[in-house]
Amino acid sequence: MLTALLLSERGPREVDLFALWRRIHGRGGLVAEARRRLAAHAGARRLVCKKCRRPVQARLFEHRAWRFVHARDACDLEGSEARGLVKWELGRELVRRHAPELERLAFEIRLPGPHREVLWAPVLARVRGLERVYEIWEEGREPLEDARHRTRLHERMGTQVFWVILEAPSHSAIERWLHREARPHYRAYVETEMEPL
Repeated sequence: MLTALLLSERGPREVDLFALWRRIHGRGGLVAEARRRLAAHAGARRLVCKKCRRPVQARLFEHRAWRFVHARDACDLEGSEARGLVKWELGRELVRRHAPELERLAFEIRLPGPHREVLWAPVLARVRGLERVYEIWEEGREPLEDARHRTRLHERMGTQVFWVILEAPSHSAIERWLHREARPHYRAYVETEMEPL
């Protein structure tokens, strides 16, 4: 996860690690201070998941994507490490391509559906007034019907949907559906490498 809630006396506020990284990347003293402060908040159980409200910890790696992880029993918002890396790299690519026109870039956004349903969109970007949701598909995590349903809900809300296919075989059911309906999609290839904690 790239976002979490920081609980304080003034109420909860969102902490976005990607936005923090953009502000302080390459400034060693600020990175060390951010690590120290986030560790203190996690130790006091003030950093929590936006969806399940359970404690999380920040992982600010030197050469890898920053992320929050659940202290125990991850919920589905955290997802796999590969999913987190795709969100991180997608954010970097959106900034690289659209920096001047990028009005909003947000991660793990809670979107109300048209029938009181809640969608958690992995990445939401507004470029020149047009909102786009980038959904990530991982084989085996959800049935194809869920992807179709999420797409319809986003479209009813007037949001353009781009699918990023992660770890699915060529000509998988999702890819056939996206091709058949001429929907925009990308394929992501992720090599994960563990860095010591």
